[in-house]
Amino acid sequence: STVTLAQPMSEQMRQALTQRDENARSYRMIRDTMSSNSWSNLMRLVHHLQRVSSADSVILMEYADLYTTGIVQAASMQIKLDSLGLAAQKKTIKSEKSGFSVINLVILGLAAVFAALGGYLYLLSGKNKHKNSTTPSAREEELKNENLEYESKLAEISQVLSELTTEREKTASEIDDLTKTLQRERHQRTTYAEHYEKLNNEYNHLKVNLETLLKENAELKASVGKAAADNQNEPDNESFISEIEALHALLTASNEEKKQLVQKLDEVQSALEALRHEEGDTSENQAQKEEYHSLCHELEETKRVVLTLETEQQRLSGELAAAHEKARSLNNTLSDTRLLTGHLESMKDSLMNQLKNVRE
Repeated sequence: STVTLAQPMSEQMRQALTQRDENARSYRMIRDTMSSNSWSNLMRLVHHLQRVSSADSVILMEYADLYTTGIVQAASMQIKLDSLGLAAQKKTIKSEKSGFSVINLVILGLAAVFAALGGYLYLLSGKNKHKNSTTPSAREEELKNENLEYESKLAEISQVLSELTTEREKTASEIDDLTKTLQRERHQRTTYAEHYEKLNNEYNHLKVNLETLLKENAELKASVGKAAADNQNEPDNESFISEIEALHALLTASNEEKKQLVQKLDEVQSALEALRHEEGDTSENQAQKEEYHSLCHELEETKRVVLTLETEQQRLSGELAAAHEKARSLNNTLSDTRLLTGHLESMKDSLMNQLKNVRE
């Protein structure tokens, strides 16, 4: 009988080869068609590479087992050939008798079954050497051919193992590159998240400030409107100026009239003094006395008019000062209102621009 060297492919190895081919094909298809290094595409590539690596591990283990089994079988076969005297360097001639061929096959079958019995194999090897001294070794040629075939298969297995090792190293390098890409992607996502949170906080802060300023602006507009409504019936600056000019003219006239009355009063007093020094009861003196009484009466009236004018002058001076103060107050209020409104409008425009920039 012959010794079978080729081992049947296990189901696990067949599944591993199929899985590796499918995942490698999927990986190449995704890699060639991928337009951007998105997170989902990178995860799919890593998944397929992991499955290819897992299949490579199974295949390497199976080939290692086959290689080990082949080495053990080759060593066992060499021992059997040596024990049977069928070494490659020994040339024997086989006779044409068919009986020896049948005995040779029986001996080979017994040697395969009872390979562990060394003594029995030793006796059989002696007989085999005696038989082979007169017959050619056809079995030896067959074993040589099987050995050469086995060595060629071992060479093929070694080449496949080398290719798998190269492919595995390439796959490991691609996995490292993808891992670095994933790390950069995660770092960028973290940076973007922090930047977005910062911008979001700034946006909320600006939004609160804008709402506060809008509220203050509305309150200020309401106050200005109320003040305008309250001052609708009050004179404006031009009317105040006209009133002030009229008061100035009235004061000037009052002062002139007061001067005239004072001058007239002085004349009356001088005339009274002259009448006091005159004597006699003539008709001329009587007329002068009547004129004196008339002048006294006129003097009293003049005094009352002067007092009235002084009172009116004080009142007009107070009204004039109040008018000046009110005009200044209105001018200051309007100026402050315009400045504050302009400031609020500029702040509102600035905040709107900042919010627009933040949203962009």
